[in-house]
Amino acid sequence: MGRQDRLASELVIKESPMSFTGSAKRIRRAVYSRVPEQPWGLLAAAVALILLVYLAWLAVLGWYLMFGLFLIPSRLLRRKQVHAEVEALRHRELIEAIRESGKGREKLPGGAGGRNS
Repeated sequence: MGRQDRLASELVIKESPMSFTGSAKRIRRAVYSRVPEQPWGLLAAAVALILLVYLAWLAVLGWYLMFGLFLIPSRLLRRKQVHAEVEALRHRELIEAIRESGKGREKLPGGAGGRNS
């Protein structure tokens, strides 16, 4: 499945930018969105990705060592908020898919919903 075939909810990065996983995913998205078609471009992107992730992880590690204990409550609250946003986006996509699948059908006889009352 290509990047164009994905739903918007699948492209959301839920992890915090100040986490190891979140920083790596954001850097990867930023670097690979600018990769030229030539083979040297892919090599340069891979080198840039490794270097940027290394530097970001050093910054994240330093941040956690200095301020980590103070951030635990805010990180937990933010995590709940992000999960709620992703669930709302998935719900909208589901409703849109239901509406799209209903557009091709003609209204069934028998009133609302096609039930014979």
